Amino acid sequence: MPAPDVFLDDTIVAAATGPGAGAIALIRLSGPEAFPILGRLLTTQPRWLHGRARHLLVEGLDDFLVTPWFAPRSYTGEDTAEISCHGNPLIVERFLSRLKDAGARPAGPGEFTYRAVRHGKMTVTEAERIAHRLRARLPWELELVETGPDAGLAFSQLLTQVHLAQADLESAIEFQEGDGPDWEPLAMEIRRIAAQARLQDHWARLPRVLLLGEVNTGKSTLFNRIAGYDRAIVSDQPGTTRDWLEAEIRHDGLPFLLIDSAGLRPGAAGLRPGVDPMAPIEGPEAEGIRHTLDLARDADVLVAFSPTPGTAADPRAIAVQGKADDGSPRGELLPVSGSTGAGVQTLLDRIVDAIRVQRSTDRPQWWFSARLAELALDLEAGFGRVQGEVLPE
Repeated sequence: MPAPDVFLDDTIVAAATGPGAGAIALIRLSGPEAFPILGRLLTTQPRWLHGRARHLLVEGLDDFLVTPWFAPRSYTGEDTAEISCHGNPLIVERFLSRLKDAGARPAGPGEFTYRAVRHGKMTVTEAERIAHRLRARLPWELELVETGPDAGLAFSQLLTQVHLAQADLESAIEFQEGDGPDWEPLAMEIRRIAAQARLQDHWARLPRVLLLGEVNTGKSTLFNRIAGYDRAIVSDQPGTTRDWLEAEIRHDGLPFLLIDSAGLRPGAAGLRPGVDPMAPIEGPEAEGIRHTLDLARDADVLVAFSPTPGTAADPRAIAVQGKADDGSPRGELLPVSGSTGAGVQTLLDRIVDAIRVQRSTDRPQWWFSARLAELALDLEAGFGRVQGEVLPE
């Protein structure tokens, strides 16, 4: 949002619809001079009726609809004109240019909502929900924004405990008796709120799906097949992939981040076959393997190419048999082939099913705005410093 010293007595203009071509674009003009500025584009002055759209034509510009909203019954609480024109970006830019020449100022990011808050049309929390609703990328994230209880309720309960602890502390200082406040209930509540803020951050991120397995099992070929283009270098030479690659994938309406990783070597330490087992891999390949192990710890779903030791009991793992060009089943392994595409759709279905199950079981208790999430983590860190670097257990 703009800084608090933004002038509120001028008139601002901006496109309310996103960039790019479309059937209709919406331009919003708001401020005390909204209708006089719009009138400078017109040869005749129409009679404006609140909420009643007027079809107008400006020669050399476009034919368009104007819906007037008079203060205080508008989104911003000011006189507002909403202009609906054809969605060609050239037409939109032409409108904006003419309105700016007529006296309107280009609006800053979030300035219409900022004015709505300043004019009492909504609270700061409601404005924060609007901002989060616009940037939400996952269906469950949007649902949390729309229906989740405000984390401010949790902070209200926390404030009650702070007041009780403050009263105990003042009593102990004033009368020099008692042991002072019991910090444990307060510490537990702070930890609980901060944990919920971290959960929301993890819950709302794009799910991570890691292709994990030994070298030359077909991970990079499958990555390219799912991504739809040759992003990863494919070679029969073991250890070709030494760094991880990412591609955003959307399947069945659900986006996730697909990650191709450096292949692991046989053995827990990732050792070269046929080489002294006490001689670890060194150099860039070893660094790539370390990155792979870090990515595996953070992933939401592991596509585990057989054999991948240590994944059999991992609930995140989907066991697959790579390079299965004929698509024939291999026991309980899902046969997949990046070369032919065999099994890929089934794998994608299993991935999004696994993600949906995960997210349905760990929904945060509250919705945190960015402001309250930061406050929760700062409280945890600050209280920990007061108590001696860590919160009391």
